[in-house]
Amino acid sequence: MSQKKRRILIATRVHLPEPTAASQRWAAVEKALVKAGFEVEVLTSKYPHTDGGDRDNDIVVKRWPTLRDKDGNLRGYFPYLSFDIPLFFRLLAAKRADLIMVEPPPTTGLAARAAATIRRTPYMWYAADTWSSGAKSMGAPGLVVKLLEKAESFAISGAKGVIAVTEGVERQVRKMGAKQVFLVPNGIDTDVYRPGGSQDLGLEDPYFIYAGTASEFQGATIFLDAFERLLETRPQTQLLFVGGGSDWAEIRRRAQQINDQYSDMAPRVLVMDMLQPREVAPLLSSAIAALVSIAPLHATDTPYPTKILAALACGTPVIFAGPGQASDDITNEKLGIATQYEMGEILDAMTELLRTGDVYSPNFLRAWVIENRSLSRTGDGVLGAVRDALRR
Repeated sequence: MSQKKRRILIATRVHLPEPTAASQRWAAVEKALVKAGFEVEVLTSKYPHTDGGDRDNDIVVKRWPTLRDKDGNLRGYFPYLSFDIPLFFRLLAAKRADLIMVEPPPTTGLAARAAATIRRTPYMWYAADTWSSGAKSMGAPGLVVKLLEKAESFAISGAKGVIAVTEGVERQVRKMGAKQVFLVPNGIDTDVYRPGGSQDLGLEDPYFIYAGTASEFQGATIFLDAFERLLETRPQTQLLFVGGGSDWAEIRRRAQQINDQYSDMAPRVLVMDMLQPREVAPLLSSAIAALVSIAPLHATDTPYPTKILAALACGTPVIFAGPGQASDDITNEKLGIATQYEMGEILDAMTELLRTGDVYSPNFLRAWVIENRSLSRTGDGVLGAVRDALRR
């Protein structure tokens, strides 16, 4: 008689094909769980151009319509609630699971803990960051920060286990009452992000690329400041932005100003909306360097941007402006140039890579990611955490 499969229920706002780092992370976790013999069901939001549900490789995905902003992102107070309130009832109505896995925002944690308590089902919290410390760093009102701290602590303290993606996040969730913490760093899909392919955007000159979300947290407009200065001495250079976020309109505006100054040439700055990972990979692979930043918000749980890993997996060095473990890795492992979040240092790094960028071996950069930060390693790490939590 065959043994009954243990069942995992995942509650997440985003899921493939939505092109986000979280979506790709969940895909790796689901793959590892199914390979290990678990039954997996996902409760997520309806992404434009998808239907109400699907089944992929033994993973059942159930989608629910939500509010989204004009760019199609599920972000903001009311969009979050449009997912979280129905989620409570969806969790109550779902087939019984051995474990629920849930990720931020804290309001999702409130819904999940309430439903899990009623159903007497343990849950795990996947902490890619801590929202309350992020809000505090960005100068949110004290009352908002306090409410977020309470909601986040409530979600974390009730979890059977917490997965933290960095040591900084691990320290924060322990302060918030986490019973058991598993450190599982983020990774990147090295089957999707790989060297090769060609860009067909009409980029005629050597170019830098910024690929991903650009908001006040990243402060990506600093690269436009540096690039505008670079053009004074190296006009035969281009800059490509691919992605979206709250700063995207400003990036488009600034790009147009720069292009107007060089109207006798092909556009020096190109700005494109979000693409699927397989479309971004050739653009990364052909670039001089990828640009990644974290604005100095004095957060205590500085994240490790997956933008860095995507570029390295494509064999492209990185210019990283910001603090944290990513800066140490880039410097110590010779994966590019790490700078302070300062325009002059970024300009110097751009100039240096235009001059010596070919000293970085694509094979070496990619091998480092495969060895240290592949998405399959992330999936296996989460699988180990799930097994450990279920044994206790």
